[in-house]
Order: sequence, then C-alpha cells, then structure tokens
Amino acid sequence: MVVRLRSQLYQHMMGLEIGFFDQQQTGGLLSRLSSDTEGLQNTLSHDLSALLRYITMSIGGIALLLYTSVPLALLLLLVIPPTAWFSGVAGNIIRRYSIQTQEAVGNASAIDEETISGVRTVRSFVQEDSETKRYKRALKQGLRCSEIPVHYR
Repeated sequence: MVVRLRSQLYQHMMGLEIGFFDQQQTGGLLSRLSSDTEGLQNTLSHDLSALLRYITMSIGGIALLLYTSVPLALLLLLVIPPTAWFSGVAGNIIRRYSIQTQEAVGNASAIDEETISGVRTVRSFVQEDSETKRYKRALKQGLRCSEIPVHYR
C-alpha cells in the first residue's frame, strides 16, 4: 500500500506544471516524499496493530474491573474519557508543530543541496559566508517551528 501511495504521489508530482517546481525547493519535495509516506507506513504497520491490542486489553480490563468493583469501574469510566480527549488534542498540536518542523528541515536540506551542488559557483563569487548564514537561518527557522508556545505547555 505504501509503495502504491509513494508511486502515485511521484506520478502526480511528475504531472505538475513546471511553475510548481520553480516555486518549490528540491530538498523539501524529496523530504516530504520520503518522510510522509514513511509515517504512513509506520501507522499502517505498527500503530494499527497496537490500537487493536489496546482495545482488546481495555475491554478485558473493564470487564474484570466491573467484576471486581462496580463503583471503582464507574469512577474510572468517568475519568478516562476526558483524559483521552485531552491527549488527543495535545497530540494534534504536537503533530502540527512536527509538520512545520519537517517543512523547515526540508527547506534547510534544499539549501544545503543547492549550495553543495553549486559549490564552484558559490566559491567563484566568494559567497561561502552568505550561504552559511542562509543555511543557519533555515536551521534556526526549523528550531523555532519545533518550539511549542508556552500557553500549550
């Protein structure tokens, strides 16, 4: 499934207009192509089986808890759903910052790929310091994207 998704994504990218590639950086596209499909592969292979295992264990645990102590089971059933909801909200916030960080890292990768592949041009125009600063700014942008604001901590 992941191979099919990756090949469909690649095929779609090859059908896009040239203007799209002028606006995008190669490193960012390559990073997204590999890491997004890799994340989906982890979800399909590991996370799905873990979800089924946790559901089975939860149903068994609730049944045993109800058998042992009904008041305690009811208390847990009142506490666990809000906790799970909060965890889901926090997970979505973290996922959003992770995507932003991934895009920033892709931008930094595009800069280093561009600079290294054109190192002769960079050196002939004595732009080593300028390119180093540009790369450093991109890395710092990635670091800023990964910082969760204080009101979410």
